[in-house]
Parts: sequence; structure tokens; C-alpha cells
Amino acid sequence: MKTKSRVTAISSEPQVSGGFSDRLRALMDGSTQAAFATDAGISQAGIHKLLHGGEPNLGTLIALAKAGGVSVEWLATGRGNRILADEEASALTASLTTHLNEFAFVPRYEVSASAGHGLRPISEDISERVAFRADWLREIGVSAANAAVLTADGDSMEPLIPDGALMLVDVSIREVRNGCIYVIVKDGDLLVKRVHRKVDGTVSLISENVRYDPEIISADMLDKLHIVGRVRWVGRTI
Repeated sequence: MKTKSRVTAISSEPQVSGGFSDRLRALMDGSTQAAFATDAGISQAGIHKLLHGGEPNLGTLIALAKAGGVSVEWLATGRGNRILADEEASALTASLTTHLNEFAFVPRYEVSASAGHGLRPISEDISERVAFRADWLREIGVSAANAAVLTADGDSMEPLIPDGALMLVDVSIREVRNGCIYVIVKDGDLLVKRVHRKVDGTVSLISENVRYDPEIISADMLDKLHIVGRVRWVGRTI
């Protein structure tokens, strides 16, 4: 990536029309997607998505701006100075650091968890990082270091977990608590189900959608069942 000297006037920087993806392409300035993704600390798939109409969250936006040596405001909106003077950059960094200390950034993985008959994971790359308030995570007992965001795929957990919903998963919880919802690997398939362990040693994988019957896992087959973590929060668009 080319090193750019810092200036105070936007007039010395070329103007970039269009939306966020256009500014990102200008920022990459000939760098490959793989190289720029490495500099920013996000996945190449994430860069590709942003270049084709995706919108970054706050953590990703800051990482991209830092990697490219530009202001967050310019990258996000196209307004303001593209490259800040040293004193402005220092003040902005201090302000952002204070603000960002209130948040924890949890990795979101490309892999989806099936709320249906099973979906084999195709990628485990981090596509972005999702911001959660750090005090809220502490309140529900989730450490950001042990958290991951996955996407639900399918309708078996509807209406509680709709198709396409984001799920905050605590991957430090591997022991089954009856009635709670877990992300599970079964025979290579990634599932999200309510889990119930019975007295006889069998385990029931239960769907919220009444169209799906519970799946019973016998005691001698439990070695094929791996608990990834417990689902602690579900987010969705309406």
C-alpha cells in the first residue's frame, strides 16, 4: 500500500464521487483485496462484499480507515478531509478510543448455522466484527473473548430465530442446560436447536417450528454431537 503524507486541506486530495464502495476502491489504490484485508484485519470475503454494495459496521469502518490512513468521516460519508493533519488525527484517535472503550467487537463468521435439516459450513473466515455494548455483555455474563456471531439458516427455529437472523453465541458454554438453545455440530452439519438431555442419557434436539419433529440422539451416538456454544441473543431486521 502506498504511504501518503498527511495534509490539512481536502483540495490537495482527489475527489471521489459515488458511494462507500467507490471510496473504498480509491482507498485501496491498486492494492489487492487480500493484501488490504490483511492490513485492515478483516477477511478478503468481507472486502469483496463491501466493494459490491455492502455497508461496514463501526468496527470495520475504523479498521479500513486506519489501514488506508484516511479519516473515518471521509470514508463513511465522503465529506471532510480525506487525510487529516497529524494533530487532527491524534485528537480523532483519542476521541474514538474513548468512545470505543464502551463497546466490544465480536467476530462474525461467514459460516451459517442451519435452523433446518443441517448445513455444512463452507467457510470459517471472519467477515466483520459486530459492536456490542461492553456493559451489556457483562450484564448477561458473556465475555467478548468467548463470543462469536453466526447467521441462522432455515425456518425450523421460527418464530424465535428467523431465517437470516444474527445469533450471539457464547462458545465457552459446552455443557448442556436443559431447554437452552445451542449451536451444534452433528455429523459435520452445523445446527441451531433447543437441547434437552434425558435421564436415560439420550439427547433431544428440538425445533421451535412445530412442523419439525424432535431428533433423538441415543447415548451411544453422543460422541458425534459437539456443542459449539450457547445462543445468548438473536438480532434480526423486520
